[in-house]
Amino acid sequence: MTNIEEKYKEDIEKIRKIIKDSIIGFDGEIEISVGPNRFYDVQYEVSDDLKKISFDFNSVRFPASFYHYALKMIQEIVYKLNANQTERNHEVEIKQLKQLINGNLEQRVKYGIEKGEGPTIEFKETLRYDIQKNQVNKDLEFSVIKEISGFLNAQGGLLMIGVSDKKEIKGLEKDYNALKRKKDKDEFSLFLTQLITNHIGNKFSDYWKIDFLTIDDKEICVLEVQPSTIPVFTKKANEEEFYVRKGSATRPFTRSETNYYIQTHFKG
Repeated sequence: MTNIEEKYKEDIEKIRKIIKDSIIGFDGEIEISVGPNRFYDVQYEVSDDLKKISFDFNSVRFPASFYHYALKMIQEIVYKLNANQTERNHEVEIKQLKQLINGNLEQRVKYGIEKGEGPTIEFKETLRYDIQKNQVNKDLEFSVIKEISGFLNAQGGLLMIGVSDKKEIKGLEKDYNALKRKKDKDEFSLFLTQLITNHIGNKFSDYWKIDFLTIDDKEICVLEVQPSTIPVFTKKANEEEFYVRKGSATRPFTRSETNYYIQTHFKG
């Protein structure tokens, strides 16, 4: 580590984390070096195996605040990397895309279950009935909302309710029985629609669709989510949170992470 890198060690780690969180589908190594380059503010290189991205910042060109300088310099780069990563994902997962986009609902769901959870696939055993506590659990409801929001802010995906993390078809019977009025898919659909509206709003209704499918004599709910063209904030209590699907998990972003992600993901 150079003297310059030692001086800005804390800022470098912050930038490394922002880059890693902002690049879609990337879980490799971010290498950052700072030195006196002659011609460029920043250069970057992606390894052939796509496992490492190296950034080389020009120490001569930035002012006292390395953090704000670096944040500004990498914005356009991250946007380009996201575009390239999306293109690579399409090439690598062409079979999946054909199944998810062109196949009928049963084909898409069966392929999704076979593939397992990932950037565009999520399983939930129930919507609101807690199997462990044998009662309705509001936290489970919000867990579903969180996944929907994460898909909207990333690449979209399929959310299957009535399927366990182990890919077991559990069905919706326990959720149906927990409904107050009719114990069927129509009432379930109305409840889920209202839940999404309460937390995400009406203006994103064109980006998701609720369907039902019977597999192994058990009915499951399939929510197809398209990527939103604008940021989606989720109401939680009296606050709003911003969720993004990364890999096989969805997590909330901090305010600074949210601002940067919006600039690099929803550009234009």
